[in-house]
Amino acid sequence: VLRRLPDGVTGGLFYQKEAGKMPEWIETVAIPSEGKKIRYVVCNDVATLLWLTHLGCIDHDPWASRIDDLEHPDYVFIDLDPSEGTPFASVVDVAREVCAVLAQAGMKFYVKTSGASGIHIFLPIERVYTFEQAAMFGQVVSRMAAARIPEKSTFERTVAKRPRGSVLLDYAQLAYSRPLASVYSVRPEPLASVSAPITPQELKPTLTPARFTLKNMPERLEKAGDLWADFWRSRQRIEPALEKLKAS
Repeated sequence: VLRRLPDGVTGGLFYQKEAGKMPEWIETVAIPSEGKKIRYVVCNDVATLLWLTHLGCIDHDPWASRIDDLEHPDYVFIDLDPSEGTPFASVVDVAREVCAVLAQAGMKFYVKTSGASGIHIFLPIERVYTFEQAAMFGQVVSRMAAARIPEKSTFERTVAKRPRGSVLLDYAQLAYSRPLASVYSVRPEPLASVSAPITPQELKPTLTPARFTLKNMPERLEKAGDLWADFWRSRQRIEPALEKLKAS
């Protein structure tokens, strides 16, 4: 799903699903939607990435599934989205509780800043679950985490109805055709912040959304390495995690 800002971060933006006129070397896939087939761009190489950047795509928002099996996601994610005026320290607090539940479940998980105001927590899974099944597991984890810190958590998706100072644990965004900013994606923010991998140990009150930027990410990578390097080698089943949580 292309989010285009042709005039930069200070200009307007629009979303584009249909690939439209693209060079012949760019791969696309036709997917039935709203009674017709929409051609989506498949970004699988550097050349395509550069072309999309040329179109004004600052950040990149892929689906959670791939074209060879669109119905089964590669991962579960929980998007922690703060309401307006919520300090980032509260997002960190909620993220720590989600991580604690996942550790209790024996799951391997990966954390990143959203690059904007939130935090994303990902779990690579075997490609045997439907989106509904994967999102249901995300709901179980989210509900257990929220029960530990109810004063800072909410499941109200309507922005205007969210309690002030609360953080939405959004597991429902994990659904067919719904995208989320990819890891290492630069975001259209004034400082060119990056959706950066972090360790659970870095979830401290001093963490800020703008700590990782396009300017300092090379140094960050040199020092910390790629914290998500083994992501695709860490696929796991959901059932053993549910049994552990049920027994706790």
